[in-house]
Amino acid sequence: MEHGKHERRQKAADQWVQQHPEEVRRLRELAKPLAEFLNSSEWHAFWQPAKAAISRGDATGIRAWVEDRIGIKPDSVLRVHLSAKELGEATPRETWERVDGRGSRLRSSAKAQGIERRRPEIRRRIKRFPSLDQALEALALEDQTREQVLKEHLLSLAYVAEEERGPLSEAELVRGITSQLRRDAWESRKTRREGLLLLAEFVEREVFLKQALEWGRQAGLTPREFEVYKLFIKNPKIKYREVADKLGMSTSQVGVLKHRIKHALATAPFLTQP
Repeated sequence: MEHGKHERRQKAADQWVQQHPEEVRRLRELAKPLAEFLNSSEWHAFWQPAKAAISRGDATGIRAWVEDRIGIKPDSVLRVHLSAKELGEATPRETWERVDGRGSRLRSSAKAQGIERRRPEIRRRIKRFPSLDQALEALALEDQTREQVLKEHLLSLAYVAEEERGPLSEAELVRGITSQLRRDAWESRKTRREGLLLLAEFVEREVFLKQALEWGRQAGLTPREFEVYKLFIKNPKIKYREVADKLGMSTSQVGVLKHRIKHALATAPFLTQP
């Protein structure tokens, strides 16, 4: 009976394949990357030791695979994920993501520890030339000494340098650290200058607005004209439609009031006096 069921299913499947050639071709194209991956050396390198760990509890091979993949021995966290139970319950993709994510954190930690061990020698090689002292002074926060600034930035700059360029000698790290400190200081000075300029522009603008509003009062503008005047003073590029919407009037009324304002200011005694 079972044999007969199998034959009927096979016959139905063959008929479907013959009746839907385009769909079959599409499914084959979709399955092609998976089939190629399952035949790849990368998959076999993982699956053979993973199968041994799941079926026999032998984690030797899968731990060796992890070390080869991430370049560092698996720690206790990874070893838990490589147990027969965890491997059996997780998909291969989930296992690889866990291994790669943990591996990235382990490599970062190892690199940071390596730089920490080299810190005294790196600091010894850094010479406090005037240009570097000026950079440290520019980067210092309130009550910070230049030496404190240097110590604060040394580790992070060394880490970033090796992250970007790979393993570096102490001399190369020193050059990278001091160059970056000077660049950061230049950016800090530039930002401060820009901030001061913006502040100066703001102060000048506020002084001008205060003076302009006083001129409007002295020119004898009506309350309605003064409202229109204030909007144009604060934003000379404002559209008639915006003024009209804000003050509940038509754009033609705005035009008329603006003309009266110009005339009042042009004939005001305090502006026409030599």
